[in-house]
Amino acid sequence: MSRSYPTYLLLALTLASLAEARSAHAQERYLYWVGAVQAEETRTNTIFRYTLDTGVVDTLVQAKDLSPDTWRFFSHVTVDTLGRHIYWTDSGGTLPDGTVYLGAIMRASLDGDNPEIFLGGIICGIGGLTDIELDLVGETLYWGEGSDCPFVGLHSIDLATYQWQRLPTTGSYSVSGIELDIDNEMIYWTNTDFFFVEPHGILRAPLNDTTSEEYIVTGSACDIALAHTLSKIYWRPCDRRIIRRANLDGTDVEDVIVGQGRVSDIDALNSLAIDHKGGKIYWTETSEGSIRRASLDGTEVEVLLSGLVVPGSMALSFGGAVGTAVEPAEELPDLVELQDIYPNPVKGRATFGFGLTAPAHVTLEIYDQLGRRVALLASRTYPPGQFSVEWNPTGQSNGVYFFRMTSDNRSKTIPLVLQR
Repeated sequence: MSRSYPTYLLLALTLASLAEARSAHAQERYLYWVGAVQAEETRTNTIFRYTLDTGVVDTLVQAKDLSPDTWRFFSHVTVDTLGRHIYWTDSGGTLPDGTVYLGAIMRASLDGDNPEIFLGGIICGIGGLTDIELDLVGETLYWGEGSDCPFVGLHSIDLATYQWQRLPTTGSYSVSGIELDIDNEMIYWTNTDFFFVEPHGILRAPLNDTTSEEYIVTGSACDIALAHTLSKIYWRPCDRRIIRRANLDGTDVEDVIVGQGRVSDIDALNSLAIDHKGGKIYWTETSEGSIRRASLDGTEVEVLLSGLVVPGSMALSFGGAVGTAVEPAEELPDLVELQDIYPNPVKGRATFGFGLTAPAHVTLEIYDQLGRRVALLASRTYPPGQFSVEWNPTGQSNGVYFFRMTSDNRSKTIPLVLQR
């Protein structure tokens, strides 16, 4: 699978960072989920957003507004903070010209505006399209298809070229949950085909060779989430109100959250999401109409929202592509010239070259996507001449970062892609 980062991608990231820095979304924390409005509903047909800092709930997209005369439902949702979109899997609907299609990946703005078909006509049965995940660095969207689909398994689409493929595997799997480990270039998924394929459980494989899949956990598993800071995988068995976790290789399995009773039907399954920075796990209790969270060790359980109608898949968005701390100001004064950044994408060390035509105080910094400074490379007065500094991203995860050069209260910000 190709993972190149051409100039137009870097330009797009720059534009996205500029827009994000001026946006009210940059510092806010959101939880998106699919559910329903009417108490009698049994299928998720609405996308909601909850602002954790203010407690405000917004209704963003409803199926009845997209095609009033067509019965449809939504399945899973994910968030693209760089491109400023929400994506979700959709059972299908009607195009403006009256054409009826089955199966789609939809998208809209983070506020639910301008909903559109991203990939339509994915022929599939009821409940076939399942989890959906984004690799923002690799510009790739992944989704799963379940046992009602003729093409069960894992699929991906390149966001830049719209090239769509079914990922090859040695077995046929009814996928219900997907998680990406971009740092280690691995994909995890669940097989929940109770009728044809054994065993059930959680599999993983390298992103560049999904035919090398292996089971790391066997047994019932419907949704999964990775806690990168702990190198743990969490999952929810399909038939129990418990949440388990293990090491990424499936060892040291333990129950971290234990509820009461068994799950009697598919509408009671949970969705999981991890807040890595805050050290929290979130999950939906569909049959009870609530969203809960706890510490990653299972302590401090609390009900975040209650009285909901069939809450299902959810996604967290804590800050945008870049926070206001790295909002670009005016361009650098003429006496400072940023001459080179190489390599970009960064594989190991990155070198930043610049020149001065007169003495100047120069500050060089690296920020992550949440606007947190992760490195101060220099902050001093330089004489006229040519200079270079290096960044050694030891301990930093793969992803998008921002190099900021400041002088005389003016700055220039350049996006970097760290891909080792």
